[in-house]
Amino acid sequence: MPPSVVLTFLCSDHVICSVPVFVLVLLAREQGVTEQSEFLNALDIAPDHIADNKAHLSQESCVTFLQETLQWGTLAKYLACPTYLLEIIGTLWSSGASTQGPFSIRFQRVTMPNTIYRFMRFHPDRIRALIAEGKLFMPCPAMFNDPFDCSLDEPIRLTFIESAIGCFSTKPDNVLMFSHYADNHRGLCVGFDTRQLLSSLTTMNTPLRADVRPVWYLSKIPGLSLDIQPALCATCKCDIWSYEQEFRVFMAKGSSLAASGLFTFDRGAITEVICGCQATDDTVAACKSLTNDLPSCKHKKAFQIPNQFGVQLHEIHKI
Repeated sequence: MPPSVVLTFLCSDHVICSVPVFVLVLLAREQGVTEQSEFLNALDIAPDHIADNKAHLSQESCVTFLQETLQWGTLAKYLACPTYLLEIIGTLWSSGASTQGPFSIRFQRVTMPNTIYRFMRFHPDRIRALIAEGKLFMPCPAMFNDPFDCSLDEPIRLTFIESAIGCFSTKPDNVLMFSHYADNHRGLCVGFDTRQLLSSLTTMNTPLRADVRPVWYLSKIPGLSLDIQPALCATCKCDIWSYEQEFRVFMAKGSSLAASGLFTFDRGAITEVICGCQATDDTVAACKSLTNDLPSCKHKKAFQIPNQFGVQLHEIHKI
């Protein structure tokens, strides 16, 4: 995964909202800032160095540069945040300060998750192909439920229309994900060791290479170029989908993406199989039998938390 950094607004170290650095760079260029600016160059080329405090430019000086360059009204359009909080952090931004009371602004690196999750219906043939045979289906955007996904404009839509894009979440106990993608909690959620999955997809599907990238949730479509930022064109979505907390896996050969289809991977990358709270006993039994030869794979079942609108995951121990 390439370095991914966000500018984050926090209150007492709790994230209020964030905006990816590539959006800030795009907006700065729209304001006439050129490549000669050391701040723009650092934010564009090595934002991870700034986030990790390894650059000669400090976080505070880069924040100040952005505050002096970008009007709050321009930046606020890209932030998903309640209005009353927008007003507070807007005051902080316009004052030119990076901290004020419990509120602060800082750069943070987005790290690759250790585990990523695929939510699925219980379709016997597809489940067997995935769990027992090590065949991962990667759909194309034409199959997605968001008609605007990978479709920021018509050229972008046509470019990615047949491309293999694997959609995963980082939240295995997400009620909406079970509802929308796992047959109203009757299906399951399969967890994968991210590094092992990517490594095996690369080695077992030569000459293709697997890569993972975060999805960016924005209130406004940024001015991306398909020629310059192709990957970003396939990873920006409306903020109404932010509950998915999605990462995407791509299969590429050079600069071209592979077509949608089945891709072989090491079954040892499967770390968890979680059945939804409405899954039948037959579904639970079938999932257990398919992973009998995977000693590191955990079996879990989602249960409604008593008197709460949520689920908790209970491990089903092997006999």
